[in-house]
Amino acid sequence: MTSNAGHVLFAGAATEAQAAGFAALCDSPDFAATWGLRTVAAGTPRFNPMGYHTGSIWPHDASLTVAGLCRYGEKRRAARLAEGLFAASREVRLRGLPELCCGLDAGEPPRLVSYPSACSTQAWAAGSPFLCLKALIGLDIDMTREGEPVTLADPWLPDGIDRLDIERLPVAAAGRASIRVERTGSERFQSEVALTGDKT
Repeated sequence: MTSNAGHVLFAGAATEAQAAGFAALCDSPDFAATWGLRTVAAGTPRFNPMGYHTGSIWPHDASLTVAGLCRYGEKRRAARLAEGLFAASREVRLRGLPELCCGLDAGEPPRLVSYPSACSTQAWAAGSPFLCLKALIGLDIDMTREGEPVTLADPWLPDGIDRLDIERLPVAAAGRASIRVERTGSERFQSEVALTGDKT
């Protein structure tokens, strides 16, 4: 069992049944560690939490799976994976997210274990939290859409984030967008989008 299936969801190449099956698997403790999604599930014969592609955690890999789960409506499970990624970012905040880290859970030791030869910071790792947030709030920008070029679909926030504000997001000819998503209950959110013609 590997995280490759998350890339299939990201590409939209899975059936609804296949997506639901993988969503349940990747939400299990074997896949979802404290710091994100393991590339290979614990308990699999080739699992090694300190192996490069055999159980380590890659932020970009986790973010593609988060986006894939959101594509199939699995926002709750996607948010839990994103929470792991954000927890990892707090552990390494002075250096930025690394290429990968070891797939050990908190308590195995209690801190994130760096992969010795990982590039840090790495661009695709640095972009991972932004893809997670874009997918979770359902942000879509389509300049061909009349009237509402910026929309949010079923916005959702990970635990620990009660409000998200994005200000002055450039939206090509439309100017800039201000976006707010706010938690109103355990699994309820309200959102608003405001466009201004200011392009500076």
